Amino acid sequence: MGEGQSDGETARKLKRSLHSVKCKRVLLRIANWQIRGKPWTKNEEEMLGTMADIDLAKRLNRTVRSIEHKRSALGLANPGSPARRWTAEEEKLVAELSLEEAARLLGRTKVAIVLKKRQLGF
Repeated sequence: MGEGQSDGETARKLKRSLHSVKCKRVLLRIANWQIRGKPWTKNEEEMLGTMADIDLAKRLNRTVRSIEHKRSALGLANPGSPARRWTAEEEKLVAELSLEEAARLLGRTKVAIVLKKRQLGF
């Protein structure tokens, strides 16, 4: 995981499996230096989160996955995503209402309600 050192070299040096080194690198959010893509310009980074990932990928001639990865690394939302954020009022209703009532009233799936209830500790 050292700079300029492959996961394989690190695994051998630390006497660990390649899988464990890769997992640790991902957990520590250390980029794989062997993956070579074209560098991001300041202008490209500023465009992230301004339109749907698929549209921006076409415009910048990049893969959708590269757009998703960079946007996510910068903590930006995908405006093209159908997912919508939970409001404080919705979270309050999820805590108070039954699964069926919350799903119907909020226009969300029962699975979404169950996951939110679990996240909120209910």
